[in-house]
Amino acid sequence: MLCKTAYILYNAICIFYNRKSIYRNKPDEIKTVPNHPLFNLQVYHERNHTMTFINSVTGPVKASELGLTLIHEHMRVRSESVYAQFPHLYDEEQEVAKAVEQVNRAKELGVKTICDPTVMEQGRDIRFIERIARETDTQIIAATGIYTYNYIPTHFQTRSIDYMADLFVRDIEVGIQNTSIKAGFLKCATDAPGVTADVEKVMRADYDPFTSCKRYRLKAA
Repeated sequence: MLCKTAYILYNAICIFYNRKSIYRNKPDEIKTVPNHPLFNLQVYHERNHTMTFINSVTGPVKASELGLTLIHEHMRVRSESVYAQFPHLYDEEQEVAKAVEQVNRAKELGVKTICDPTVMEQGRDIRFIERIARETDTQIIAATGIYTYNYIPTHFQTRSIDYMADLFVRDIEVGIQNTSIKAGFLKCATDAPGVTADVEKVMRADYDPFTSCKRYRLKAA
């Protein structure tokens, strides 16, 4: 856990210290920075002035307006399969109330932005996250990716890394779960079993969109 947190912090520092020198493109050109796997940064050059934007669940946010940011907080985590088969075990409104309460407590301490790394296999519900963001007036940045303890679903075991990477790119370019809400960063993780074959596949898929020229030219938000 300590190593994973240090890695995330390192990437965050790289982003904010290097964002002004990443690209020197023509004016009015928008691109996504390929060498920073934590955030999907959109660099907009206008009159030789560089501004960076990060996709939040309520729309693009200027990097300069992020403020105090929590980099790993889940609005909610639950088993996708258990919820699908036994929905009576969950109380949506109770979960909303609890999330709103916790986010508001963070706001009282000065927090302005929260990065929510909830992805597939953790019960990601982008409309739920959006609701919390709007009810608390907080900037929440959603993730794309797959949480893997030691294996991934058969659907992905029998398909290529590129196939998985294309789905992550779609979350960034088009939107999550058939919405227009776009992911702002990629999530990958390891746990007690270590880097199993399936965990490695997800990590390679996370890395691939930002190293392949055909993929990192993502559309503007």
